[in-house]
Amino acid sequence: MVVPGRHLAIAAAVTGVDLMTLSNATKLDLADSALHAPSASFGDEEFYPDFCDKAAVLMVRLVKNHPLLDVHKRAAWVLGAVACMSGPRQYCSGR
Repeated sequence: MVVPGRHLAIAAAVTGVDLMTLSNATKLDLADSALHAPSASFGDEEFYPDFCDKAAVLMVRLVKNHPLLDVHKRAAWVLGAVACMSGPRQYCSGR
């Protein structure tokens, strides 16, 4: 589950929006859902076994769920780029 205090403090620092406005407008349950979507599985079978698929589903869920005030598309783009840069490069090569 998303820890409201820490995540909102980071979002406030990055976006420049005050903490009270963020806490009233941010939909933490939708953010939690988007952040857990890449690890979805049934039994022992992962729905998204490839690292790039995980990054893509995370980006799509952040955009579609609209958990943030106004920056959901930019946040999804940055998060996807960071995930691909810091994740296993052999999975993202050639895509």
